[in-house]
Amino acid sequence: SCSAFLLLLTWRYLLGRVFRSSFYKKTVAFIGLGDEASALVSELCAKPYLGYEVAFVFDEKARKAPCGVRLIHDTDTLNTALKDYDVDLAVIADGKKIHESNLASLFRLMGQRIRYEPLSAFYENVFRRIPIGAITDSWFLDNIVVRNKRPYELVKRALDLCISGAILLVSLPFWPAIALAIKLGSLGPVFFKQTRLGREGRLFTIIKFRTMRVDDNDFAPTGEEDPRIVAFGQFLRKTRLDELPQAINIFHGEMSFVGPRPERPELADELEKAVPFYRQRLLVKPGLTGWDQVSGEYHSPSVEDTYKKLQYDLYYIKNLSPSLDASIFFKTIMTVLGRIGR
Repeated sequence: SCSAFLLLLTWRYLLGRVFRSSFYKKTVAFIGLGDEASALVSELCAKPYLGYEVAFVFDEKARKAPCGVRLIHDTDTLNTALKDYDVDLAVIADGKKIHESNLASLFRLMGQRIRYEPLSAFYENVFRRIPIGAITDSWFLDNIVVRNKRPYELVKRALDLCISGAILLVSLPFWPAIALAIKLGSLGPVFFKQTRLGREGRLFTIIKFRTMRVDDNDFAPTGEEDPRIVAFGQFLRKTRLDELPQAINIFHGEMSFVGPRPERPELADELEKAVPFYRQRLLVKPGLTGWDQVSGEYHSPSVEDTYKKLQYDLYYIKNLSPSLDASIFFKTIMTVLGRIGR
């Protein structure tokens, strides 16, 4: 309604004013400047409502800092700047990129009430994804303990069974009408079936309603505004009704409602060679929807997009919880309703 829309606008305006206020803002310094730190500095400069003000960047070798932020090269200036700028938070890059003498200087300044945070943790808090370039194998040992998530996974499996069973029971009477519309719209089978990778690399056959023509189709990954998608297929995709048959995959335990997107094994083999830690996304079941899917960005199967998708997937695996799943579930519903309303 109009009143609800106005209330939402008012709330966002007031929230923005609070976040932009000096009372809320925290002064941040970056120690070590790599690709991930540069992305963070640019993000904080572009989005002041996040509540952080970048004071300076310290790096002995860098030639330039993003957004015209002050760049410091020597330890003496670093020590002075940390005090002069009244820094609240120092974001520390991978220890291998910082000289021991500089780490010692930071250690001596702990009495200044400066809070220190690893780059990977701060990046995760700001972007809600994991910086792949800033983590190592040991990060997984420190942050992902699959056994601790077993109790919730049992609950999640029970929910998957109940909800997928209910969806099948309610939707099955409509399947013949959908099947007829698909057959009348283009030649080919009603269902699209394809081999995908499941948890721990197990193969399974994903089932969807067919939305693309079969003739002259090389079955390459689907892109935005893909000309192979037929008219009724557009409607099925817009409403996500094409994914109804995946309730069968969920009921069988091959998928979950929420999890990383299931990938084709031949694509996964290629991506694993180009993207670090790609295989770790298989630590959990793939999902009908997921943290990446509700991120608001379209990600193709390219190496560049897969790199970013994996950042979201690792965040989901690390933070797997009822609250995160609920957030993804309701965001998916809002996304679908938004598409229908267009």
